[in-house]
Amino acid sequence: MTHIIKQINIELTAKLAISALLASAVIVTGANAIDTGIESQDRTHLEHKLWLEENATTDNDDQYESSQQAETAKHANLVIAKAYGRQS
Repeated sequence: MTHIIKQINIELTAKLAISALLASAVIVTGANAIDTGIESQDRTHLEHKLWLEENATTDNDDQYESSQQAETAKHANLVIAKAYGRQS
């Protein structure tokens, strides 16, 4: 009887060890995936910020304000404000 209990104990210990190894592998893989995603997001944000700095000029702002696109956007904002009952 003692032999059977020892055998069961050995099997349970082995299963527990394997489960612990698998769980740690999953955790490490997930952490690495999160780190990679954050690095990618930071890199994309930095690239976008650099692009904005390179392409931002005050002339473009003045040109936009007097453009048809600005007029259309202003009209759309007024329509949306009225639809939601807000004053513009």
